Amino acid sequence: MKKLEDADRLYVMEFQGEWYLYTQFGDDKSDVDIVRSFKSLDGLARYVKEEIGTWPQFEMVL
Repeated sequence: MKKLEDADRLYVMEFQGEWYLYTQFGDDKSDVDIVRSFKSLDGLARYVKEEIGTWPQFEMVL
């Protein structure tokens, strides 16, 4: 099983009031896996903090 801390990139997307966390391993942008959904961005950040031991830094992409 792939670990969150081993991911090369983490992606976050908001859709219909829920926040979704995705991982990408390697450079293949078509190989992106959904980790889980969250009711709030704060909940997502706390989950990432617990899993990788550091607070995530988000960049906004439109």
